[in-house]
Amino acid sequence: MAASTRAAVVDIHNNMVLELSNNMVEEDFDQLKLLLNNNPLTQVQMKSINTVGKLFTALMSQKVISYGNYDTLVRKLESINPSLCDTIRQCTGDIAKETEDEHDKGTTQGAHPKKDATYSQGQQNAAKETKIKEIHAEMITSLSAWVDPDLPKNWRTFQTLMDVYLKHVEVYGKDVKCLDDICRTLLAKGIIAYGKYDKLRSAVRKIHVEAARIIDDATSNISAI
Repeated sequence: MAASTRAAVVDIHNNMVLELSNNMVEEDFDQLKLLLNNNPLTQVQMKSINTVGKLFTALMSQKVISYGNYDTLVRKLESINPSLCDTIRQCTGDIAKETEDEHDKGTTQGAHPKKDATYSQGQQNAAKETKIKEIHAEMITSLSAWVDPDLPKNWRTFQTLMDVYLKHVEVYGKDVKCLDDICRTLLAKGIIAYGKYDKLRSAVRKIHVEAARIIDDATSNISAI
């Protein structure tokens, strides 16, 4: 998928999540969580899920849903509030159209090889860099289902393990409010890099094997680019 198309797909998905967040009442949200509890999400994961956004992040990290494929969620939600399913179906259709347009464009461009050859190396590198950053961002978002201040035990464990590599204020300071804050510091200091997460993986592995698996998937996806 081209970087521009992927960005458009992510925008469609994010707008859907925002619309659902605005329209799903607390009772519907609680019932949906009940249907997802232990199938497919664990009780540990459920404790940290207090928004629609976090719910989608957890479901995507478990590969229960993906961009344009929300069938499992729709089946659960249908019995609670069918009107919300219409929002998801609209998103599914918009994503399908976006990817179809890319395919049609690629077919047309295939008839003009000289024009394709003008696509500069710089543009290719920029697209690759964007893709890598997207994978990294999705990894951090997924890891937040396991490492988050809303999960005090896991968060304290992670802070203790990061204290080995970072200054005290970089781990426990008042400006450190989420996993991404610490990961940005790790990146800036060269302790981790895009696709090279050994020290981060070692830390989250002590919290849960699923968290380590998230990093493994991201590393593999980045290596494949």
